[in-house]
Amino acid sequence: LRSGHHPVYRLEPSNLISLFELVLAGEASENDWQVFIGIPLRHDIALRDMQRRCQRLTETEYLGAGGAYLFSPRGLRELESMLRELKAERADQDHG
Repeated sequence: LRSGHHPVYRLEPSNLISLFELVLAGEASENDWQVFIGIPLRHDIALRDMQRRCQRLTETEYLGAGGAYLFSPRGLRELESMLRELKAERADQDHG
């Protein structure tokens, strides 16, 4: 690796689906969520938009690791909705 060169992480829809499922099951860590929120997503506009929605959700509904879930019940409902959207988009791409 060249000095000053940082590794590039490429998030795919399947990674986000897995993360949302972990969060909804109460199995995601704070670190899992913070990495997703902080990672630059330049390669996929739809994922970047989803990330921005999650950043806003984090500002209002994020509880952190103190309880069983990282998000409030309202936040979990919103994540469920986003998960359904992601799965639907993926199904459309697979059949398109």
